[in-house]
Amino acid sequence: MDQYLFAFAIANVVLWAVYFKSSWNGDRQRAFAPVFASLAIGAFVMIIANFITDLFSILALLGLAALFAMIPFYYGRSKALLAVFLLFGIIEFFYFANFYGAIFYLTIQAFAIGTAFGVVSRTTLKPVHGKNKSIETRRDLVHVFLGTVILALFLLLGFSFAVYLTMVLIFAGYFINSFVSRGKKGISGIFFALERPDELYGLGALYLAIGVSLLLGFVHTLGFMIIGIVALLLADPIATIVGMNLKGKKLRYNKGKTVFGALAFFFVVALLCYPFVGLYSVVFGAALAFVESYFTQVDDNISIPAATAILYFLSFLL
Repeated sequence: MDQYLFAFAIANVVLWAVYFKSSWNGDRQRAFAPVFASLAIGAFVMIIANFITDLFSILALLGLAALFAMIPFYYGRSKALLAVFLLFGIIEFFYFANFYGAIFYLTIQAFAIGTAFGVVSRTTLKPVHGKNKSIETRRDLVHVFLGTVILALFLLLGFSFAVYLTMVLIFAGYFINSFVSRGKKGISGIFFALERPDELYGLGALYLAIGVSLLLGFVHTLGFMIIGIVALLLADPIATIVGMNLKGKKLRYNKGKTVFGALAFFFVVALLCYPFVGLYSVVFGAALAFVESYFTQVDDNISIPAATAILYFLSFLL
């Protein structure tokens, strides 16, 4: 057995013990459920969806998924433990990514699955209603900027390197959001200007990190990756801005969404992605516009990437 993997296994056991001890006096079911859920869903993904037979790799990646499920528990509770868990998770993630190339995308899947269930331990994946127009516009513009940057990485640097670099950016943002922007003055004020007042601090950034990592982990061709990035980071915020500013007819199946917003989403995906995937852009644009406007009980930073991944796998059956 690799000595580093053995050390990671021992450290994971210690961190698990710390986590369970920390959460023992609280809502145990709410604290424990995300860890076990990430293990169960992670096992399904890694064994069934990826046809892995290496038991040790499965166990190591499930441990990584569980570790990331624990991290959001310490948001606003213990900076020291949050730092320990997050730094150890980052080190372990990049160790797997660098030295076990065959499971590179599985490490991303482990991060996405674990973090998603970790967020459930602190809050909900349901979107916030009654949004502040000024704050939402600022958030949407940041999304468009990030989408443009990530899209440029894939177009200029190549697929594999862009995936790796995007994960570096995700972890850098995760770290900064957790420890640097704690005040409301100076540079930190920029971060707080993007936060919804009735949400856990940093929740929006976590949603976005989960969404992008779902794309990186499950979509493995350039054209469909571009669809996912455009839909999540360009079409969705543009649709929100259009919907808030053009008070047109409401959708029949969702009175909280407008026809103009849905059309904006569709045309952004269809037009920007057509040079890369042809008519798939039209199909994906229509399907994802429907998902974004219909499945409003789940935050669209989660539903859009999940739907993109499902459509990506279904495209191989056609």
